[in-house]
Amino acid sequence: MAGFPTVTTTQDALRFVLDIENTQVSAYADALVTIFTPALRVTVASILAVEAEHMSVILGELHQPQASQSLVTGNAPT
Repeated sequence: MAGFPTVTTTQDALRFVLDIENTQVSAYADALVTIFTPALRVTVASILAVEAEHMSVILGELHQPQASQSLVTGNAPT
């Protein structure tokens, strides 16, 4: 299919799905700041959290860190 990467291995599929999840996380995070209805903000934040969980699982399957280093240890003091 035009516009989609060639997926021939499990690793290719996982990287493709990771890209999709990353796009979704970015879109939900961008949308969250524009939503002012409290109940809708909670719903979007919940979806965002689940998408981030999906990314963590996929990263684990790719044998990559499942959380950014800054999340695990905090940023260096400035």
